[in-house]
Amino acid sequence: MSDQYSASLVSLVTRYFDDHNYRYEFDREKGVLTAQFNIENKFKGYTQIITFDKLTYTVFSFLKEKTEERWRSEVVEFLTRANYGLKFGCFGMDLSDGEIYIKASVDCDNRIPSTAVLQTSLDIGDKLLLDYGNALWSVMRGLASPEDACSAAEKR
Repeated sequence: MSDQYSASLVSLVTRYFDDHNYRYEFDREKGVLTAQFNIENKFKGYTQIITFDKLTYTVFSFLKEKTEERWRSEVVEFLTRANYGLKFGCFGMDLSDGEIYIKASVDCDNRIPSTAVLQTSLDIGDKLLLDYGNALWSVMRGLASPEDACSAAEKR
């Protein structure tokens, strides 16, 4: 195991995954956990990657579908509008290839996070994709404007 990440944080997260019967792989060399999740919306699923270091862990939820170049500016506007009201986590997009992700970091500062913080951070992909996923899907296809799609998602 690497001395570049906290074994206690890894243990906490893997125990949560085990308790929920989530399947995952953990790369001990890099300190990275990877899992696949299904979700009941138009995207059908996402890949979750959790990185660990000494004091923090960061949860990334990557959509399996990338944004076509012609829709990227609209999608960026949608993600910016969605991010404005979020209390935890944020959407992002790699502009070079259209990859969309959700990111949440937890600073543990030598403390073990509470069960509520752990659950919120690890379930952030599900929550945000259930809240915003279908609206995002529509913007990615030019079927809705970013403003209308975000407004509709936030009224749910």
